[in-house]
Amino acid sequence: MIDPMVLMTPARMRQYRKRLGLRQSDLAELAGSDRGFVRNLELGRLAMSPRSEALMLLTMIRFERRALEAERDSKKALDGETS
Repeated sequence: MIDPMVLMTPARMRQYRKRLGLRQSDLAELAGSDRGFVRNLELGRLAMSPRSEALMLLTMIRFERRALEAERDSKKALDGETS
């Protein structure tokens, strides 16, 4: 899980994104940004401002939560089918 209490670094941002199975363009779309912005943050070409850190962190946490909820709902549906 993504830990919001850990400082978001370019390397950590990339690690989280990849673990979620997102491409840079996917994360950019979810965040209402563009791929170049995400790429430059990950490469350290742009400073990780508090605003950009919060935007990326919240976007990835929301995506992660939706994925976990979908997985839970899928398991519930399968359990209902086998009962």
